[in-house]
Amino acid sequence: MEHAELQEIKAEVREMFPDVEWPEITRQPLWYGMSAETLVSEKTALVCNYKGKETMVYTPSNNYSVLYPEVLVHKMVALAKNSPQFGQPEFLRPKIYADGAKILFTVKFPEYAEKVRIAGREEKYNRAWRAGNSCDGTRAAWVADWLYRFICGNGMVSGRREIEFTARHSGEEIISAENLMAALQERTEDISELLGLYKKWASIELTGDDFNPFWNEFPVAEKHKQEILALPQTGTGIKLSDFIETNEVENAEGKKELVYAVRKPFTVFDLSNSVSQYFEHGKFNSDAFQIENQLRTQKAIMRRWN
Repeated sequence: MEHAELQEIKAEVREMFPDVEWPEITRQPLWYGMSAETLVSEKTALVCNYKGKETMVYTPSNNYSVLYPEVLVHKMVALAKNSPQFGQPEFLRPKIYADGAKILFTVKFPEYAEKVRIAGREEKYNRAWRAGNSCDGTRAAWVADWLYRFICGNGMVSGRREIEFTARHSGEEIISAENLMAALQERTEDISELLGLYKKWASIELTGDDFNPFWNEFPVAEKHKQEILALPQTGTGIKLSDFIETNEVENAEGKKELVYAVRKPFTVFDLSNSVSQYFEHGKFNSDAFQIENQLRTQKAIMRRWN
């Protein structure tokens, strides 16, 4: 992309979201040695200036392709506006985090709704797209089709990431906003597979033998696990703690550990809804914590019961 085109895109996106503090990402020569006198010819330094703080976030190879956050947003906006089959798009404020090195951008389609009967009740889902990118080497860029569960007419409650496409910034899959958008467009025409998955989850009843090993390895701290269990689901009032009793026991090594006794059946669908609602609408100290845990926990559920 030519410099002039990049600057034009940045200006357009920043005007669209004037309340977002955008990072300035630059490539700079990488030096090493006591006096930094030796140039590293095969690598560069990726420097992020965000909120007045300049940080070297990554030292990629020379063939690393930088996907600027404004370019990702620009392409998502254009694709959404050119997808009239989903209705009028709603663009959420981009979330910039990790010292400016990461972005999460969501486009909702509130006019696009699918109704399906799950677990004996009618569920309504709205479609959304999400895209994320990292300039610090910790994650490939990704786009995903989401479904948001709409309850009692009072707003979006939970989302699940499905049909994900990722691409590396270097190597065989050189990243570009164009190939990300093309992948998203290919994957968003039919959501019957996603709804079928939710029906499948609603039919899987969890026992202690199923739940305990999964929950013990679930990638969040115990404090958040207990808050998830106690959280009433919007619209139904269901709490996982209605089904699960938490007990502290002493293991064979004499150490204390928690065991979860399933008192009555509940489903993977119930579990997913509680986890999704907690990380979608909970109050946390940072966007980074909320976003990374939301993505990580949904992936754990998908990996176990896909």
